[in-house]
Amino acid sequence: MSRFYFADTGSTYALPFILNRILTILSLSLYYPWERAIQLKYIYNNIILDGSHFDFLGTGKEMFYGYIKLLVLIILFYGGFLVLMALDFTLYAIMFLYIFMAIGFIFAIPFFIHSGLKYRWAKTQWRGINFGYRGELKEFFNLYVKHGFFTLITLGIYYPWFRCQIQKYITGHIKFGHLHFEFRGKGEDYFVIYIKFILLIYITLGLYIFRFWRNIFNFFTNNTIIVDNEKGEKYKLTSNVTAWSFFELKVINFLILIFTLGLGFPWVLARNMKFLIDNIEIPDNFTTDHIRQTETDYNNAVGEDAIDMLDIGFI
Repeated sequence: MSRFYFADTGSTYALPFILNRILTILSLSLYYPWERAIQLKYIYNNIILDGSHFDFLGTGKEMFYGYIKLLVLIILFYGGFLVLMALDFTLYAIMFLYIFMAIGFIFAIPFFIHSGLKYRWAKTQWRGINFGYRGELKEFFNLYVKHGFFTLITLGIYYPWFRCQIQKYITGHIKFGHLHFEFRGKGEDYFVIYIKFILLIYITLGLYIFRFWRNIFNFFTNNTIIVDNEKGEKYKLTSNVTAWSFFELKVINFLILIFTLGLGFPWVLARNMKFLIDNIEIPDNFTTDHIRQTETDYNNAVGEDAIDMLDIGFI
């Protein structure tokens, strides 16, 4: 048995998924934080490292307050736009104010990412040892805005460097007890991956997307390192996942969702997690028996739901 794997097939989550989805719909989405908390507990409890499962300690109540704040912001953003239209402003005035509000919303994204990461990692535990995210909001905000601006003025060309800079900051501030992580991916390497995707996606009638996903997964995994300063050791994560395995995963997941009218989501979720976890290899010389506690709890869940709702993929 692998020392790092996902244990379930999705069957144990099927009934909770259906019940919680019904409650979320009946409550007009207000129950969503509790649904998400239950889903995260299911995911974490089935991730196994050296025979012990992870735990997610967050609660729906904690996440609810952050969720409401996010909903209020979204309602104000779109509601303000509708009010402007109803007041019969000129088109130019509406466009100007909409752009102004959009910029404000974009500036809020670093706050949501930072808060969500701080909460999510503080609520992640293994054998009673907490993870933690020690990034500073001011530092992260300045970094995000600076590189986001470069991405904007280059019409997206700078995005690979932006993505790597953000990933480097986030990964470098994640703690697992006394251990921490590093990300060594370079923007120019990520840029090559994107250029190949742009050049080949149409030529291959879209089939290159599976190789692209493979390249992205391997790039981020193979450039992530676990650092133990006390022992003076660094442990490099590795992945050799193939494009064909991505093809199988995505096609079968699609068929499951189509033929079950969405009720097969628990099995799709489990398949995705198993694919993700089982294809990340930890070096054999990395030992877990000496990891000691250094992190504390954190209860402010502002931003946790934004990571999902805004499809923010930084982990």
